[in-house]
Amino acid sequence: MFTQAQSDRGRQLFRDECSECHYSSEMRDNAFQYEWERRTVGDLLDHVSGSMPDDDPGSLTPQQYVDVIAYILGLNGFPTGTVELAPDAPGLATPLKSPGS
Repeated sequence: MFTQAQSDRGRQLFRDECSECHYSSEMRDNAFQYEWERRTVGDLLDHVSGSMPDDDPGSLTPQQYVDVIAYILGLNGFPTGTVELAPDAPGLATPLKSPGS
């Protein structure tokens, strides 16, 4: 679904672009999981790419948005694999319910 390298890139992007307003702990707490557990990875990507960063929504590249999503997936216990998540990947239909839930 995503690779460790992709998640690492996403972590750096999160630090550079998101951490002014968000903490990584927000992306894996109970409130986040409750809000997103009935949605898909694609829903999260659409939300983030359409509304973030708050001061310039849509300003990152599609790949950068997917990398941030990969980081968030990793925070929520989704396992890494050998193929990167792509902006148009079938993996976007994956439910966001954490594997350990």
